[in-house]
Amino acid sequence: MFKRGAASAQEAQVELYLSAETESAGYEWLRDLREGELRMPFIPGYNEMQLVVSTRLPKPATLYLNRVELVARPAHQTNLGRGFSLQAEYWGKEAPVVPLPAASPEGFPKQVRIPFRFSYAGLPPKEMYVLTLRAAPDAVVADGAPVLASTYTTVTLYIPALPVPPKIAEGRPFFCVPLTGEGFPYRDAQGKPIEWRRAALRKWTLVRRTGNTLEFAIEGTPTRAYYEWDGISDLPTLLPMIDEPTVRQLKARYEGKRVWGYGGLSASAVLPPPSQTVGLGFEKDKPARILRIVRVWRPWTALTVGSMLYIGGRDDFFYTHQPLLVQLLPEGRAKAAVGVNAGIEAIERVMSQPRRYAIGFIELHADLWDFERSYSLQSPYELSRRWSATERRAWRSGELAKGIRHEVVAWILGWPPGYGTKDDLKRLDLWVYPDVPFPAELYFRNGRLVRWEFHRLP
Repeated sequence: MFKRGAASAQEAQVELYLSAETESAGYEWLRDLREGELRMPFIPGYNEMQLVVSTRLPKPATLYLNRVELVARPAHQTNLGRGFSLQAEYWGKEAPVVPLPAASPEGFPKQVRIPFRFSYAGLPPKEMYVLTLRAAPDAVVADGAPVLASTYTTVTLYIPALPVPPKIAEGRPFFCVPLTGEGFPYRDAQGKPIEWRRAALRKWTLVRRTGNTLEFAIEGTPTRAYYEWDGISDLPTLLPMIDEPTVRQLKARYEGKRVWGYGGLSASAVLPPPSQTVGLGFEKDKPARILRIVRVWRPWTALTVGSMLYIGGRDDFFYTHQPLLVQLLPEGRAKAAVGVNAGIEAIERVMSQPRRYAIGFIELHADLWDFERSYSLQSPYELSRRWSATERRAWRSGELAKGIRHEVVAWILGWPPGYGTKDDLKRLDLWVYPDVPFPAELYFRNGRLVRWEFHRLP
């Protein structure tokens, strides 16, 4: 559902698409009009993206930005829906008229990236949006004639509430977690480094700001942490916490409770070296205890939708600015592991004894609908008492069988990657999985599985 869309015109030699990723090169000519200085690298804020133009034209052309519309369409809406038109403000020395270079002599495309800000005004919250571009026929012109330009759907964004950046002020709580990929520069009152193990996965509270010096109280310890802040950059490893009704509802219902995962539990193990994590998948029939649930501010957090079969990413993903962060304590053994910022030895060690070698375990979710598709307060053993004999055999063996219901399939494979609640997905007659571990289509009739197709490698 959230795969990067196909071009609207395959024969077009100019392609327009959106990017919310951090880029570190290619901005020599772009200037931030607010500060009048170069921004390198470009790190998008919650209301910033880039328009990327890829051209294979053999000659230069011109892009007219006032002929390109930014559109937010609810994910459940058909492609024909017009969606919401969002106001965009481009910056750069040539905007709103952007010269496009010719392709290389060998025919390789050239790219131009144009940062812009946009407004969320008018977007209803609690919705998944597909952000895309709508280009007028004459948006790109070469030699005085319009050039056909295609547009791609590249950014999908879930908005639990209209995004408002939290203010860094005294009394603001933060959660200390290695999601930023930065170092850990905090010092105690004597100027000594704060020990990561004693500070990670704890609530920090900003108690005093004196000039550029920030002073934090750390949950569960008398130690105070200090940091010299430039007033602009994000605080390394500290994510502002957001108190709102959904968090309070989830905390009351789940914190301190044991949960079981649809399709198995997965979590990121936080290791003693700062900013090192390892993704782990655990025994699918063993529970975990929910220790803490918070919502944090972290713009453009990429999440996969739907629960995982043990572990691993999906081709489909979306962004959110205010993810739910769940701290949990798995009780089962690790069965799979992946680590992009930890060495092989660290991965093998934490996989062999997760609770011994990890500081703790975390997982990110978008909102209530996503959370409840991942965890159940009832174990599959308890639920299976109400299942048919065929359903019990299917779950215990991990093999699909005709006649089993949607929920039993979810306990075997996890919920499929489509936006919606569990009840929404139960009403569908087709479930499509991109990787379990191969692409698969499951067909239901009257709520029962009738056939399935797995596209295995030859």
